[in-house]
Amino acid sequence: MAMDRIMSGCMDSVPESCVSTIRVFFSSTFTDMTDERNLLMKEAVPELRQYCHKKGFDFEVVDMRWGIREDAASDHSTVDIVLKEIENCQAVSAGTNFVLFVGDKYGSRTLPNAIPVTEFRLFRRIASWLGLKFEMVEKWYLLDTNTVPHVYRMLPITTLLPFYGNLNPVNQGMQKVHQQNWECDERSMRNVLRKVATVALQQNKITEQESSKYFISVTENEIQKGIYTYSQVQNHVIYFERTLININLQDKMAKRYTDLTKNGDLDEEVQELREKMKNQLLPGHIPSDQTVHNVVSWTPKGIDPKFDEHGRYLTMFCEAFKALMQKQIDLGIKKVNESKIKNHIMSESVAHLRFAKLKCMCFFGQEQLLRDICKAMENGFVPRPKLEKKDDEVSPIENTKEEGQNDNGFNASNEESNAIDEKDGNLIENDANENDSSNGNTENKSDNQEETTERLSPENVAETNAHESDNEMNEEDEELERLLKDKMNELEKMRQMYSNMTNGPTFASGDMSNETGTDPSRSMREELTYFKRTRRTRRPVVVYGPSGCGKTSLLAKLGYMVKTWTPNAVLVIRFLGTTSGTVNVRPMLISVIESIWAAYKVNRPMDLDFNSDMIYLGQYLQALIWQVSTPERPLYIFLDSLDQLSPNEQGYSLAWLPTILPQDCALVLSTLPDTTNCLDSARRLLRSDKLFIQVTPLTVEAADKIISAQCNSRGREVTRPQRNFLLDRFRECPTPLYLQLTLNQALQWRSHQQVKDLILGSDVQHAINHLFMKTERNHGIVLVSKAFGYLAAMRQGISTLEMEDLLSLDNEALQDTFIFHLPPDPEHIRIPNSLWSQIMADVKDVLASEMVSGRSLQRWYHRYIAEVAEERYLTDETRVPLHRLVAQYFMGYWHGKNKPLSLFKGKIGWYPENTRNVPDQPLEMQDGSLNERKLKELPYHLAMAGMWREFHEHITTNIDWLVSKAKAFGVSDLKTDFMLMLYQRDRLSEEMVKDKEDKPIALEEELEGNKEKGGKKNSKDKEKAKSKSKEKDKAEEEDNQNGNTNQNEDLLQMYNHIDSDLFITESTIVQDMNKGKELAEDGDNENIEAEREGEEELEGEEKAEPDYVLTLATALRDLEILVDIVTLGVECIRQSPNNLPVQITCQLGKSRALTPGLKKLVADCYEWMENTQIPLMVPQDACMPLPGEMLQTTLSADVYLSGADRMHDYPVKLSMVDNYLYVMEQTPRKFDILRVLDLNQGGEYVMVDDTRCHVHSLRFNENEKFVILRVYEKPDAYQASFYCRLYERNRLAPYTLDKRAKHMDVSKTGDLVAYADDHICFICSPQPESLSLHIIYRLHHQEVICNILFSPDAYYLLTFIPGDEFKVWVPRRGKSTLTIEGTNKDKYSSRSAQPDCLHCITANHRLLQVLSSYKECHMIRVYNLSSGEIIHTLSSPELNYGISMLEVDEGEEFALAATTDTGIVNGNTAKSALLWDLESGNVASRITSSRPFTVIKILVQSKTIFVLAAQWRDSVITVYNLGTIHRPVPGAKIVRQIHGHSGSILQMEIAVNPNPDAGGDRLISVASDNTIRVWDFKQVLTPASKAKTVDLGAVISFIYTKDADAIFLATDKGVILRQCVETGEKTTVTDDLGCAPHKIMLSKNGRLLIVAVKNIIYVFYVETGELEYKLESCTNSNISCLAESGNVLVAGHSGMEGKGRIWDLSNGNIVRDVSFLYGFYTTAVNPSGTQFGVTMFEYPIMVDVFSSNDEGPNISMEQVDSMMAASTHLSFSPDSSMLVSTSGDGRIRIVDIETGRYLHTMIQSSSISCLTFSWDSKHLLTGGYRSIYIWNVGTSDEDLPPEARGQLEVKLTRHTNFVSCLQLVLEDRFLITASVDKSIALWSMKTRTVLSVFRYHCAIYRMQAAPNLSTITFVPERSSSAAVLTLNKAALQALSGVSTVPVPAKVKKAQAVALSFSSQQVTTKTSTACIIL
Repeated sequence: MAMDRIMSGCMDSVPESCVSTIRVFFSSTFTDMTDERNLLMKEAVPELRQYCHKKGFDFEVVDMRWGIREDAASDHSTVDIVLKEIENCQAVSAGTNFVLFVGDKYGSRTLPNAIPVTEFRLFRRIASWLGLKFEMVEKWYLLDTNTVPHVYRMLPITTLLPFYGNLNPVNQGMQKVHQQNWECDERSMRNVLRKVATVALQQNKITEQESSKYFISVTENEIQKGIYTYSQVQNHVIYFERTLININLQDKMAKRYTDLTKNGDLDEEVQELREKMKNQLLPGHIPSDQTVHNVVSWTPKGIDPKFDEHGRYLTMFCEAFKALMQKQIDLGIKKVNESKIKNHIMSESVAHLRFAKLKCMCFFGQEQLLRDICKAMENGFVPRPKLEKKDDEVSPIENTKEEGQNDNGFNASNEESNAIDEKDGNLIENDANENDSSNGNTENKSDNQEETTERLSPENVAETNAHESDNEMNEEDEELERLLKDKMNELEKMRQMYSNMTNGPTFASGDMSNETGTDPSRSMREELTYFKRTRRTRRPVVVYGPSGCGKTSLLAKLGYMVKTWTPNAVLVIRFLGTTSGTVNVRPMLISVIESIWAAYKVNRPMDLDFNSDMIYLGQYLQALIWQVSTPERPLYIFLDSLDQLSPNEQGYSLAWLPTILPQDCALVLSTLPDTTNCLDSARRLLRSDKLFIQVTPLTVEAADKIISAQCNSRGREVTRPQRNFLLDRFRECPTPLYLQLTLNQALQWRSHQQVKDLILGSDVQHAINHLFMKTERNHGIVLVSKAFGYLAAMRQGISTLEMEDLLSLDNEALQDTFIFHLPPDPEHIRIPNSLWSQIMADVKDVLASEMVSGRSLQRWYHRYIAEVAEERYLTDETRVPLHRLVAQYFMGYWHGKNKPLSLFKGKIGWYPENTRNVPDQPLEMQDGSLNERKLKELPYHLAMAGMWREFHEHITTNIDWLVSKAKAFGVSDLKTDFMLMLYQRDRLSEEMVKDKEDKPIALEEELEGNKEKGGKKNSKDKEKAKSKSKEKDKAEEEDNQNGNTNQNEDLLQMYNHIDSDLFITESTIVQDMNKGKELAEDGDNENIEAEREGEEELEGEEKAEPDYVLTLATALRDLEILVDIVTLGVECIRQSPNNLPVQITCQLGKSRALTPGLKKLVADCYEWMENTQIPLMVPQDACMPLPGEMLQTTLSADVYLSGADRMHDYPVKLSMVDNYLYVMEQTPRKFDILRVLDLNQGGEYVMVDDTRCHVHSLRFNENEKFVILRVYEKPDAYQASFYCRLYERNRLAPYTLDKRAKHMDVSKTGDLVAYADDHICFICSPQPESLSLHIIYRLHHQEVICNILFSPDAYYLLTFIPGDEFKVWVPRRGKSTLTIEGTNKDKYSSRSAQPDCLHCITANHRLLQVLSSYKECHMIRVYNLSSGEIIHTLSSPELNYGISMLEVDEGEEFALAATTDTGIVNGNTAKSALLWDLESGNVASRITSSRPFTVIKILVQSKTIFVLAAQWRDSVITVYNLGTIHRPVPGAKIVRQIHGHSGSILQMEIAVNPNPDAGGDRLISVASDNTIRVWDFKQVLTPASKAKTVDLGAVISFIYTKDADAIFLATDKGVILRQCVETGEKTTVTDDLGCAPHKIMLSKNGRLLIVAVKNIIYVFYVETGELEYKLESCTNSNISCLAESGNVLVAGHSGMEGKGRIWDLSNGNIVRDVSFLYGFYTTAVNPSGTQFGVTMFEYPIMVDVFSSNDEGPNISMEQVDSMMAASTHLSFSPDSSMLVSTSGDGRIRIVDIETGRYLHTMIQSSSISCLTFSWDSKHLLTGGYRSIYIWNVGTSDEDLPPEARGQLEVKLTRHTNFVSCLQLVLEDRFLITASVDKSIALWSMKTRTVLSVFRYHCAIYRMQAAPNLSTITFVPERSSSAAVLTLNKAALQALSGVSTVPVPAKVKKAQAVALSFSSQQVTTKTSTACIIL
């Protein structure tokens, strides 16, 4: 129930945050417990820290012996600091929080910092009555009414005694005077207050507790806070009591262990207080099992560790401490784990609800803004757009009559929801421009006066035709229902037909009628994103305003109000950037989706892929919203701070945003207006000003209420003058952030402070800086600068322990800390734990905490504060050192290492061998979790620090890192890390590289830095130090006086040579300085010898690897190659990060890695894959394109739909402005979708537009401002008609037109748009605000306009008329300058549809026009548009098939023409492409071809003419060189051929010299295989290198030998190769086949290799490779099918008269020829070789091989299925009892061999792509779309019950496209499948689950596994070798049935659950499969 309330967004049910820290306060008197506390800090604390670290917790100790600055004593805040630390420990510690050590000393007793006002006045009266002087108390204690209740607070000492803490030697005398004065005043006040308090207590005027504060010590104050008043002492407190017996008060050390008077006697008063505390109070508050008592004998040295008894005591003490601590830690961690929210989505929701609740606490004002947002949510309805209006249409303006309020709290107001403003609904007359009348065009004027059109307001222009939209949606629903019904009826008819047959076959369907997952005509993506839209919809609302204006609090308050209005509503609120799950858009969307699932109890769809693109996730979210939201339970989604999203994965484009919402849902967003383009993106998507709410400034009245509320909540007040001062400053900067910053300062003011003494920043930035300066004054500028610098440098925030570790590693921070005292433990030096806590306490109001990776991280809660902090503390000087130290920390460099420290600012000390006790930073923690902090932070800091060597070592070439990063944060974050380093390329200068070349990371740098700060000592200083080192006391004095001196160079040498541990203190430092020189001199010889050894080792290393010196260029090149690898394999890696090492080896292999770094990476990848516990298929060598080569990336897009009734002409267009690729995708039974991909981000989707039409082509205008879509009016491949749509490109915003545009063009600058209907051409001016076109002129024509075209400078506009006639207009004046009459007046002799591309206007106003008549379609006329004269007529008989493509180079010197006609007339096959010189009109060059071209592109590079061409049905792009522009060559020369696509080329786009950030020159190719490939254009034009070896061609087919030790390969060059599986070596079997073989197989006995080439069959011996037979088939046509078994070979030729020939391979003789009508599309031979199967009229029949009777067994015509399709496969069962035939319509027919009777008929939704029998013939496996079907086909009575035969046993679904290959191996225990979805899967047939998946980058059509599964082979892309995969250890163990990972018992019992993933279907009750659906 609590979870339901949380998931519904109820803020009242938010639990407290879980802690992951054990923070312990050590309380004791300092001097007597020094040995015990030092021992614990040295031995127990590091061990406990490691103990907690293993459990995922941080262990922190607060030791107040050191860490409180001297300034704290001046303002009397010491006790307050201590008590706050105790309170903090109690709040954050999961276990022990207070450890008390009590000895024989009571401790110091200080005056209270504040006295209640009533108590103070009482004391004043009593003092007067007693005759005591109270003036001193009144002098130091002043009334503070700002504290509630009011108090008298003690003034800081420096207020009255300014030199008290002054360390300036000049003021040393005054300092001593003021210190003495304070001691005197303090003593006087202490005496008075204690006397008065005693009398007041005796008179019962005050309580004993109130009196005690004047007497008790600081230690007992701590005890009161940590024990007496603490309610959870049980298991949170530990008490150690130590009693020293027989203390000799005469001993010098006695005063350190007990309380003595000045005379050396025991202080009886203190003794009494201590005994009362020890014997009465503490025993009653602490359980005995948490108490340890020790009695120890006294020695003259007090506690002496060298004394045996004391040594034993200390050991036992330490062990007892660790035992008790571990016990309480375990209990605390157990309690935390029990209460921890293990559901990650619930944990995420709780974090955001907690943040929202915090923001709501002090929300005042802005009520009007809340009302505006609510109104905007109500007014979100906007109808669907209508982009153009037909002549006979009237724009509907309808007002809905619904009134009142829905149950969900939305007001359904007609006026606000549906009605269009009266002003907007008026009919607007589109009169012509004044120029029309001036031109005398009365006809136009008349038309303008008569014509009117209706136009919507700018707010509603995007959506205008709701009825049309709803009708379209309803038609789609009806179509789907009709298809589903037809499918069900068809299945029912088949069942009925077979049931009526006598002894007929069984019938089974493998798919349910309503199942979509296995129907290739239905897209699962579309099914999941589909929703049934209603007329009334809502739109998102966007709240925007500057930083600090209160947007976050506004949304939090709105969320709270929503739950108040409608308690049943579901609120999903996310404050983006506040948690790790809301930084990137993908996890944020997943978080929102999962929250909705949890709130509405929705199960996750099986086919939903969270690794898909962002737009898909957004579309699914939109469909989910429509699915779940109801009036009874509406849904509210609030997303705050869109600008905080990472720009990765197109977060700022908002293409993922649901924009159409149901009535019962509201979506509210907030963003900054200018920092990112989020607001612009939102305006592009929503296009209605009513949906955008700007945050108004906070009113003064609201600010006053906030001040009062904050004062009440914190128990503070401000005086009226102070409040007025605060409000006056607020008026100057009226933002909530400024008010909060200044109010936090004001709440610390005292009432006696005058306004003139108060300082507030004038704006937000000054207020933040003022806060920082105040913190620096309180804690020291160096320490604060370092702490805030590290906080600002962090990528994600910082934990308390991390901050303490970093400050401990920072020598400057330590230098500033240890000024007045030296470190207590010289071997382990760390910053005092309390320092960072004290700093955090001062800025707690501007810090925010979030749980990341189980740890609480602090960060600036507002981005503005973070920016100011970065500007202040991350300067050019400090940025790199800070990032470097953080990088070293997360590298774990200083773990267990010495880091020298030299102290010189105050106390002097030299610590050459001390560690800082910082933890190790492994990638994987001991509990198996990843070190997400290291994964997130390390690459960022390495890049920011310019540590490219370390980046190369720890990131680029570290496969463990790469995989861990991809697992933890995804491949997008991984690429971001890479780019961070690449972006530093320019900053990494050669000087920087040289300086760092041979240095350790930072050791020498820091030592040198210390030397420079301390200054170099001259020889005189050395002699002075040496002379004074003789006496200890003098040495101490000298050290103190020379506090600002550093160690000399001898000291550095001492560090290099010293062997023993040193305990260096203030008293011994000078002696060690003297010894240093002697040690250095003694070690000279050793040093020389060590140097020689080092040189010898270095020489050895150089000999081993002399050529390898890592340079910056090499490191960055390795990184670039890695980026290319990840980019090419991004889809595979997204599916599983474990695919990353597989992708690296696929692309680099063992031979392609050229640098040592990449070689190491590849070797580590192989080692990783072999040793991982994840079953993997490992590539033996490279099998993918080489990264960094010509192919840059491959994208998948449905640009070609097989069997569609229309085609895309130009489905792709590249924008060179922003490197966006616009792709038009086709979808089955749906309209086309326009998608925009960002090539800079690897093809991530930026925008998407559901065009709701069928698109023919898309193009841009010259400056890429507009997109013009050419749309089918009626999809028809033969008689198509089109119209045009206009979009603003950067927003994909559609323009509304007054007429349907049959033709359209836009000027280069985009200022003019011309479009035409049948007879009128409209010249318009675009109106971007209203997304409409303002008509300037109407150009009337008598004939139908067939095309319009602007000249490049828009000076001319041409309108074309059938018959090659055209008119030339001056569009800016609406005048016609000339008309060119066409020569072709017979419309029947013209081509019906002439493409727009056959008209071209050059910059010098020349028109190139391809003539349209059939007789002249090979001619191009070149006109001068100024005069109308014909300059040239370009014609050639080589183009008699007509010109279909016309291209002009950029310089407009040449024109290239080609044909796409596929026919052949009179044997003429000449279809060359011709290049004309436009200046001379002569043919300059030609590309000779006998096949038509589908795509041609011409360009000139470096004065060389290049043509890129693709021919009909060809997947190869050929690059031609046609010579230079001055000397073209007559015949084109081939530069290179580009292979890669598996389908014919549809389009090419060339991007030459694009935007520098766009990735360089590129070629983009689009093919019918639905892939888009991006190529490096420079390499495309580079001639292919002449390889030293012969080009053997690319493998097209292969077959294993019988022993699977080798593979025979067939290439497209007609070469047969033999490849050794183990070594990969290849030998040539034959290379003289002449052309590519189309069939290759191995005889069943494994002795012969059979290869079919055209109509010839070559038979080779497998062992020798010698040719045994060359068999010629019975006809000259190509062999269509081939089968062999029992030494019988059958080859067939399909056709109306299918013919075949049978050979006996034992002697090569022909057995006989056979013939069957419509047969031999496929064939099969039974295992014994006595029968073969063939189809006749698609009926499967069996024929005896050696019998002359071709009729075969009789087939009962009653059993024949009349509804048959072409047979695709034939196969005999292994026992020769059955013949199976499959067809393209998904039907399976199984025939009994003996009787010829149909045994079974089965059907599946898709066509059958492959099949195989099990070895026992009991099961038939068929492959189809996404699934593998396993059918029961056993014929024996004892196999299966009769009703189960011929039925589906199980369906396995894992693939996402057609299964291309399947094979059973290892006695049918395992199944191998390959798919067009680019994957190979290994299945266990026992559990029916996938064991391992290998993912490739393109479709896999041919795959085969060795029978023993030792290797798996498939045909790679364009390679002369087969790709061979092997199984790693984990996969081999999985084959053996041994689990590599322990499986819990519950999981073992629930193995059937895994089958649910297969979406299996159970058809009978007796099926052996588990019924789990």
